[in-house]
Amino acid sequence: MSTNELTFLRRLPLIAALILVGGPVSQAGSYTLMPLGDLPGGALSSTPLALNDLGQVVGIGTAENGVEAFIWSRTDGMQGLGALHAAGTSAAYSINDRGQVTGWASSVNGIEAFLWDKNTGMTGLGDLPGGSFESRGRGINEAGWITGFGTSDSGVESFLWDPLGGMRNLGDLPGGKVDGRPKAINNAMWIAGRSSSTSGPTFEAFIWTPQAGVQALGDLDGGAFRSTAEAINDRGQVVGRGDTATGFEAFLWDPSSGMVSLGDLPDGQLRSSAQGVNDLGQVVGAAYDATGSQAFLWDAAGGMQRLVDMVSDGSADGWLLQEGRDINNRGEIVGIGKNPSGENEGFILLPVHDQLCDCENGCDRLGEANR
Repeated sequence: MSTNELTFLRRLPLIAALILVGGPVSQAGSYTLMPLGDLPGGALSSTPLALNDLGQVVGIGTAENGVEAFIWSRTDGMQGLGALHAAGTSAAYSINDRGQVTGWASSVNGIEAFLWDKNTGMTGLGDLPGGSFESRGRGINEAGWITGFGTSDSGVESFLWDPLGGMRNLGDLPGGKVDGRPKAINNAMWIAGRSSSTSGPTFEAFIWTPQAGVQALGDLDGGAFRSTAEAINDRGQVVGRGDTATGFEAFLWDPSSGMVSLGDLPDGQLRSSAQGVNDLGQVVGAAYDATGSQAFLWDAAGGMQRLVDMVSDGSADGWLLQEGRDINNRGEIVGIGKNPSGENEGFILLPVHDQLCDCENGCDRLGEANR
């Protein structure tokens, strides 16, 4: 049995316990907002893209030399991860509970996927054979396996990288041009993303499993058959967005029930996209109303709610919360917005109960048993 399979099996009792006891309280007033700031030296502009169950956040910031990947925590603030060569740029897209990060960075060869951790720093992962040198890491699981996409002599192809075997091609949906773009990987080594398809004019959400390879997820009813997957949890649930007859809508795909629309905000405009999902099935993303893009939280009990309506302690006053990017198993949410000064700045929403415990210093939560 592989390392990632053992890790997943060890987590199952903890995941089941979380499902049984229910997730964080999601009523209005249950969150407080903390700004993430930015890297030293640049104009204030930070974009968080993912967080782990320890509350560590990764994303893209503006530093003195330009765009740079960052890692943020409540204890250490925001720190740049550098690049693969001097004065290069970088972006971080995913982080696991071991603090390992993947994304892409400028290297002497071109754009290259990387693995970063605090002990060894940033290491390039190479590229697929053929084509121009370009690879981008997008998701990492607890075993340190990474998915992303790179350019080969056939087109843009999905890859899976592991510490022993390196980078290998995952194949593509049959019939379409070669254009696979994975976005996320879970601890059972299931991968979600989008790929070109002959079923429609552009692209289709897919899931890849070691047992079945690449499988199309279809689309929402009434659309132009175009869908993309953005995230996957350890229950195999996938979220993203799909076209409909009136626009585009966030979806939740489940192995047993297929693809289901998550609806819309009250007074919304039937335009929404899901970006993150935790093991409780709580989903975050962005939806449009008359004022523009609004960050949302969706769960089966409460449906789709504006994140700004869930902060009543005054910490979000003056903020425009535009997009929820990720949610962890404690219910902490990272997102993108405009601060009271009108600058683009990332934020993290912390459940009220989270203020009673600093989980980086011993709080008991999902993943603790695996460290």
